[in-house]
Amino acid sequence: ITTNDQDTAVDSGDDHDSSVLDGEAMDKLTIRDFGKDLESWKEYRKTLPQIDPGYASDSSTEEPSNTIGDVPIEWYADYPHIGYDIDGKRVMRPATGDELDKFLANMDDPDVFRTARDEVNQQDVKLSEEEIDIIRRIQGGGIPDADFNPYEDTVEWFTSQTMQMPLNAAPPSKMSFLPSKWEHKRVMKIVRAIRQGRITRTAPKDNEPKYFDLWANAGQGEDTGRARRQRLTAPRMALPTHAESYHPPAEYLPTDAEREEWLATDPDDRKRNFLPQDFSSLRTVPGYDRFMQERFQRCLDLYLAPRVLKKTSHLNAEELTPKLPDPRDLRPFPAAEAL
Repeated sequence: ITTNDQDTAVDSGDDHDSSVLDGEAMDKLTIRDFGKDLESWKEYRKTLPQIDPGYASDSSTEEPSNTIGDVPIEWYADYPHIGYDIDGKRVMRPATGDELDKFLANMDDPDVFRTARDEVNQQDVKLSEEEIDIIRRIQGGGIPDADFNPYEDTVEWFTSQTMQMPLNAAPPSKMSFLPSKWEHKRVMKIVRAIRQGRITRTAPKDNEPKYFDLWANAGQGEDTGRARRQRLTAPRMALPTHAESYHPPAEYLPTDAEREEWLATDPDDRKRNFLPQDFSSLRTVPGYDRFMQERFQRCLDLYLAPRVLKKTSHLNAEELTPKLPDPRDLRPFPAAEAL
């Protein structure tokens, strides 16, 4: 057999066994090595070992028997089938025995420790030697691939030796040999602070005692050098009433005379800063036009209105009046008026 990149010429008169390579080279022959002699290619195919399309097969043309994909197998727990094949037919659930049958089968099976359960196809699969070796490597914290060499020679992309031609021949930047303008500004700022006395070489010593009496001024109204300030919380806003509802009762709605009187009154003298209105539903309520004004007035009240804490004493009037003795204890005294 003579081969090239364009055509393949085969002498059909010669014996095929004497022309085909021996040993491992026979496993690497393809149909291009036989050229137009298809009969020899068919005979050669018969001599190749058969591929078992089972669990350990590496054939990419094999189709899975159960094509449910990533669907959990628990969804088929109440059905007699476990999925569907490529033609859309049901894959029936294989017959399984009870726990006693499983125990007896495991006792008679010498390969029970190298068998795994395929939940998708509902069958026991015998692991190959390569798969067992991968599992042992993973359990031992090693690399699953036996042919992988983690200690390969390092490829020195940037060698430690001096190269004749540099990787980058760009000239040095001007900034690398000129003084920094921003560092100069920073240094001058520190110099001005030292001249003005804001930065001293030695910090002033703290003459305050390390330990002091915390309750020395407890009986006095104010601490020494600083006054106590009590934070007074701002008063809360009044809660809305029935008049502020979007659908208030009829007695809260103003009449035409009350509306004209409210409009004629000065805004500071009005009892309310709004007029109650009636709407059929909440979605028909428009935006409040005085919202920003009321928020602004609220902020002014919190900022400008002074708050003073007034102490009030809750005394009973009976406690202020003196206790008089019982009139019966003051006898004898005149009880009748006589002339």
